[in-house]
Amino acid sequence: MDEQDLVDESSHSEQISSMDSITEDPEIMEQTEFESYPAFRKYFNRQMVDIDYLVYPKKPKIWYFCFGLTFLVITGLRAAWQASYTQLSVFSYYIGDISLAAGDAIRKQLASIYFIWITGSAILAVNLYKTQREPSLQHWAKSIGQVFQHYSTTHHPIYPGLPYKLIKMFAIFNQINFYSGGSLALLCSLPTLYVYPPEYTIYAVSWLPFNVFTGLFCGAYVINFTSLYFLFVYIFAQQMDKMFASFTSIWTIASPSPPSSDSLSISGSIIKFQSCLLDILQQLNNSNRFWFFLNNIIFLVTFCVQSMLLYIIFFVKVPSFLLAALIGYAILNFSCGQSFHFIFGAYGQRKIDQHLHKLKQSLYLDSTINAKIKSITFLEHMENRHFFSVFGSLNYSTHHLVLAILESATNLLLIITSLGRARTFMKI
Repeated sequence: MDEQDLVDESSHSEQISSMDSITEDPEIMEQTEFESYPAFRKYFNRQMVDIDYLVYPKKPKIWYFCFGLTFLVITGLRAAWQASYTQLSVFSYYIGDISLAAGDAIRKQLASIYFIWITGSAILAVNLYKTQREPSLQHWAKSIGQVFQHYSTTHHPIYPGLPYKLIKMFAIFNQINFYSGGSLALLCSLPTLYVYPPEYTIYAVSWLPFNVFTGLFCGAYVINFTSLYFLFVYIFAQQMDKMFASFTSIWTIASPSPPSSDSLSISGSIIKFQSCLLDILQQLNNSNRFWFFLNNIIFLVTFCVQSMLLYIIFFVKVPSFLLAALIGYAILNFSCGQSFHFIFGAYGQRKIDQHLHKLKQSLYLDSTINAKIKSITFLEHMENRHFFSVFGSLNYSTHHLVLAILESATNLLLIITSLGRARTFMKI
């Protein structure tokens, strides 16, 4: 075996080891080395969230986390009590029970919706704070931080194909979503001012700031990071396209006959293409350690409240203020965890599949046996693997999006059927 074969075998072994690291998802990974992103941190601060590792040296602002978690815990405990008690008492007025305006028929369901959303937001807040202590959960911030760092640049130095106006619109849109959380919480609270006895109205007014801030923090932790995940997938697709653009000459073949280019040159380009693709997928895998947990919680929260929201909106008479707020929450709920994740996840997976298909086409080029073996090994590890999923089993795809929509429709039909049977039984 000559020296070149030894080098090729060593390189081949390293490639397999790298692909195995993606498949096995190691428990401990070193922190990604990235520069400070003060613009990205400022973006979070505007939504009352802080991430200290976005700026080096670190300058912790723990009061952001403590302030938000305090509101979420207080209102979460209140919502838990509201969903559990059976009879109305004076204590309900003291704690500013906003579910009283809905009436006894759906008071517990409404309180349960509030409790689930608040609990999900609190879990995400704790997990985000946890990332500041675990470097392996910080990889997600690199690509988005690079985009925000050049927020005002017309031509992005790293992602030249990324329209800067889109990023500005994204930041404005997310800021609107942040304030919409507080606005919807205010709309849910206003009916209590009309149903409370006059002597207890002061308590309802006193709890309004708690309700509004809780809505803001739900927007900051749930809606905001949902949108950031969409941006993350979009940037990932831009990385894939940028990488592939530098290798398009490999597949530029005018006829099915072998190209006249040197075989070793083609083989070197193919191996380099594999290496670049592997690096991007490794970065995606590292980032997914953060996104998987976050998406699991968001999906679970939105799934649990979807049926209750459908029932209240379509079949229960509630005050107009409350109905408008619940419709807004239903739209946000469906958008956050039951629809757009599948669309963007399918988009990101399609980009991976397209590049793997291109790599498969390279097997028909006039390359060396070593390059073909490496391509086959790479494809065996990466084909039919889904990098975008929830709970590690439900893949983000258009097929599962249709199933999620059909499931919501089925739940609505079941509610209609149940109500019809209940009314028939009452008549009998």
